Amino acid sequence: MKREWSREREAMNRNAWLKAPRFDGKNLTAFLDKFETCARNNHWTDKEKADQVRVALTGPAEQILEEGLSCDSYVEIVALLKLRFGAQNQRQLFRQQLMQIHRRPGQSLADVYGEVKLMMSKAYGDNTSDVAESLAMEAFIAALGDRELAHKIRDKECVKLDDAYVKALTLEANAEAEARKDEYQ
Repeated sequence: MKREWSREREAMNRNAWLKAPRFDGKNLTAFLDKFETCARNNHWTDKEKADQVRVALTGPAEQILEEGLSCDSYVEIVALLKLRFGAQNQRQLFRQQLMQIHRRPGQSLADVYGEVKLMMSKAYGDNTSDVAESLAMEAFIAALGDRELAHKIRDKECVKLDDAYVKALTLEANAEAEARKDEYQ
């Protein structure tokens, strides 16, 4: 009976096997989400999950294995990863990184907006308070590195990051249209 189940599982896995992602210590939440998706799809047992997560660790994350910490279960390994790489223990670092975001030459507003959103989620979690929104908006405006654009966005009395982003897109598009218009005249 067990052998039949094994063959059935092997056939199923060959057809739809998902490869576990690698984890180098960056973005633990995304890694665990993808890893759990693979585990569910591949029907891994807890032991198989523990083995797969060990194999997936690279770089700084791999040091956990090198330190000789004996983690036999998947739950223990994940707890250790969360302790070492989880956002909960790095919030202050993410808050500092949020305030250091700067728009690079040629970088789109969408990319800057995405960086701010990602860092906000790492720095403040699910906090959607007015204060958090205000911090996100100010970080976005500061990241633009354009005082004139920043003043125009603030003049629009935006209170949320999304509003500031939309205003910045509009203002930048208008400026580009004016520049093109001047070129043709």
